Amino acid sequence: MNRSDWDEVIATANAHLLGPHLYHQILKSGRLDQVDPEAVEYLGSQAAANHERSRRLLAQLDEAASAMNDVGVIPLAIKGMAALLQSDRVEEFPRIVRDVDLLIGKAEAAPVDRALSDLGYDAERVEEGGHSVGNYVRCDAVGVLDLHIRLPRRVALVVTMDDLMSRAREARLANSVVRIPDASAHVAINLAHDMIHNRCMYSGIMDLGYLVELVQFIGERGDEIDQPWIEQKQKIRRFGLSVEMQARMARHLFGSASFIASESSALGWALHHRRRLKTRFAPIDRLDTALFERIYPAIQSIRRSRAGRGD
Repeated sequence: MNRSDWDEVIATANAHLLGPHLYHQILKSGRLDQVDPEAVEYLGSQAAANHERSRRLLAQLDEAASAMNDVGVIPLAIKGMAALLQSDRVEEFPRIVRDVDLLIGKAEAAPVDRALSDLGYDAERVEEGGHSVGNYVRCDAVGVLDLHIRLPRRVALVVTMDDLMSRAREARLANSVVRIPDASAHVAINLAHDMIHNRCMYSGIMDLGYLVELVQFIGERGDEIDQPWIEQKQKIRRFGLSVEMQARMARHLFGSASFIASESSALGWALHHRRRLKTRFAPIDRLDTALFERIYPAIQSIRRSRAGRGD
């Protein structure tokens, strides 16, 4: 590939927070001599910076969790932080983790708030009644602490709090104890958050960061996944479609990559090929997005109206 091709590849990787992953895949390919040297240098510096970021995120989590432990709280790490904690190779973790997502009990929010305040964190409050009590920031902290008191509503339709509590285990860090979901719950949360909560199933948008992380996680821990439990959850129509779409895309992009079993449906096929078209052709993507932004709110309004009437 010439320099302009590499610029496009790197821009795509950066858009999905996958620059470090691209670098490690180039190293593993054995074709380093075929890659633009400036591209290798740039991606290598990004991978090194992300390794340092991941290390600091884990240290930040350890410090915050220790303060929470001191007030009787053991936080549950979810999403990217849960995957990072379970990674066999932190230096090769596939994507850049944005923040530290932690789940605590509603009654634990006040003592945790005081404990984090004592560590120098300032709370950026969010709208009351939501699943998050606030984002906690500190000038020297590499990431935001996003404290949840429950899973987002659309995610909780798939993974209930009972599921999460029964499928969490404790993990010991240098100075603290946290909990993490088991492999099955982590995969279900990843899928539901990306495809349903973030509306990627409906919008046709593809977040490669979620998919690549999921493929790598399943490759490392697939034998720990409770397949019958995942299959039972796929009876929830939106989740079943989410699994099918991600499985189809994983096969399309990564060939024989490990993934969880899924059903095959005409709708899943259509939604998958819609995503492929949107990804490949910018005019189709713009037209589809414009239609989605016009139609989806109307559909949601009709659903809310029917729910209000008890239809």
